[in-house]
Amino acid sequence: MMRLATLAGLAVWPMALAAQTTPQPGADTPRIQSLRFIPGSPVLLTMLPETPITVLLEPGEYITGVTPGEGDDFRIRVSSDRNSFMILPTENARMGTLDIGTRGGATIFPCVSSPAIPLPCLYAL
Repeated sequence: MMRLATLAGLAVWPMALAAQTTPQPGADTPRIQSLRFIPGSPVLLTMLPETPITVLLEPGEYITGVTPGEGDDFRIRVSSDRNSFMILPTENARMGTLDIGTRGGATIFPCVSSPAIPLPCLYAL
């Protein structure tokens, strides 16, 4: 019974994370997306293989550290002014996580790469 509840919770989790993106990614929406951001809450980033996305932090916020998840499927570059970062998924990347430390605390970014997802190239937090 507990396993079923856990599986149901995991199935709903990506939908809840995706709901915080406005406008929803799609063919008729702009390539810049804004995210409702709650410090400490995970923010799901979806992207196409071998296509970089950039995440801009709120004004006054800056990156203090980056901890990539297991493997090297997602390459990350932090801007020189430390207020944004770019993620480039490799050809075989599917899922991963990044832990980004900021002045306001740490945020976990689950990353999903799929050729079937219409996606933005820029996120603004």
